[in-house]
Amino acid sequence: MTLTLDPTVAVARTRPHYPDPAAGLYPPVVAALAGLGLDPDDPFAALVPAGGMITIKPNWVIHRNPLGHALDSLVTHPTVLFTVAELAARALGGRGTLVIGDAPLQSCLLDRLWAA
Repeated sequence: MTLTLDPTVAVARTRPHYPDPAAGLYPPVVAALAGLGLDPDDPFAALVPAGGMITIKPNWVIHRNPLGHALDSLVTHPTVLFTVAELAARALGGRGTLVIGDAPLQSCLLDRLWAA
């Protein structure tokens, strides 16, 4: 396996507020991935084979913002996470493994982080 690090970033404009996580953010997420040259119908298929393994790191690091603000700038919003996980599962073709995980700081209170 060869790993190539590419500093490319794709951005898609959306509304200033996230919808319910189950509604997803498919149009802007797919537009951003298509902007990277990935297939809009199955953007992760070119990156992982059906039956492979995908790990998503959602930035679950700390339960509070040390500046006293909300966590929006520190963690991946559940709506984005849900959308990316759905697209990743599509690429796996009903087989393989999808892991959502992180390595929070030891001082992180996970129950507070997940409730935020």
